[in-house]
Amino acid sequence: ELQGNESSLISSVQNHPASVDLKENTRNSMTEFWTKERVVQQLYLYLESYKKYKHRPSVWMPQLAELSHEGYSKLFNACSRFKKLPSVSVFSDSPTSSENKITIDCAAGLVPFKEWRFFESQLQLFVELKQYLQLYRNGSEEYFPEPTEIIANGHGELALLIQKHGGKVLLAQKLDMRLSSGIDKLVWGPMTLDFAIQLLHFIRSQFLQMTPPLLYPIICMPSEKDLIRCGREDLVCQVVEFGGYENVARRLGLAYFDGKSRKLDEAVFRGARSLWKGRKGIAPSGNNVQPIGSTHARKRKGVAWTKKLVIEELLQYVAVNMTLPIYMPKFSHFDENDRGDLKNAIAKHFKANSICDAAGLIPYKVEFSILFCFHRIAYTSNRSHF
Repeated sequence: ELQGNESSLISSVQNHPASVDLKENTRNSMTEFWTKERVVQQLYLYLESYKKYKHRPSVWMPQLAELSHEGYSKLFNACSRFKKLPSVSVFSDSPTSSENKITIDCAAGLVPFKEWRFFESQLQLFVELKQYLQLYRNGSEEYFPEPTEIIANGHGELALLIQKHGGKVLLAQKLDMRLSSGIDKLVWGPMTLDFAIQLLHFIRSQFLQMTPPLLYPIICMPSEKDLIRCGREDLVCQVVEFGGYENVARRLGLAYFDGKSRKLDEAVFRGARSLWKGRKGIAPSGNNVQPIGSTHARKRKGVAWTKKLVIEELLQYVAVNMTLPIYMPKFSHFDENDRGDLKNAIAKHFKANSICDAAGLIPYKVEFSILFCFHRIAYTSNRSHF
């Protein structure tokens, strides 16, 4: 997925029943009128399906060629001419929309393709470089390997990644490694591959838990509070050791959030959020058919909450909304999916993690640790996993 040919990004998704249904319904909707709102909702459905079966965050804008290759020709055409499409409700009040300046990734609150592709390929570069050093240098990070040596050892893919990310001199400076050719390098301060890989893994795992739209559609350096909240005090100490948050962000190509970062228009954000919440209230073809198992159809107005009912609703919610239906979602996840009633019922009838024990779910902090270990094992066993 991180390599040069993006046309093969989701080949294993195209034969999945849910994906085929969405594709066929999109093809058959010849007479339906495309608006900006409909394009965004169809794109949300596509990204949600992609996340479940290919483990890519649903807040990352796909390359349009990917849609065309996988058979979503109507969605591809609509996204291509998004600026010229009319807006019937959500985006009609936005100044940028009225002037036909709003783009599809901006309207949907998604991280642009070029930005997240750079992030993914850099992560792959660091992982493959770490593996190469373990194979041929006993894990030593003192010297940066020569590209000619890398190619001679049969790792042409790694050599291409090095070239793509600035070459051996720049990377050696970023990673605090020496060059065997004896070229003098600038001193950027200490840095290790292990730290870079762990930090980028952490950022990716956080994006996997996010849902569109993003108020700040950028990949930025996590704050100290974010790291501590997720139990990564080890990364906090290493960030300080390696020069601080801004220095680490610049070396790894991450945005440094200072309150002035690129922010989505408030009106656009509210509109996109309403489209995301209503995405399961429409069928992929555009008909207003409620999906089977939707938690919106299971809201129990006028029925008193009991512990048994809370557990039933929680299990149904997890089955529909979570990528892996064995983990307890964060409370913010309920608000994002318009289930504040369920969140309040959990807080009223259960204490701390007692709801996890009662429903047989894994707590959030344990989930994060498992996902992190999963990423490390996946990269070690299969370099092309992402």
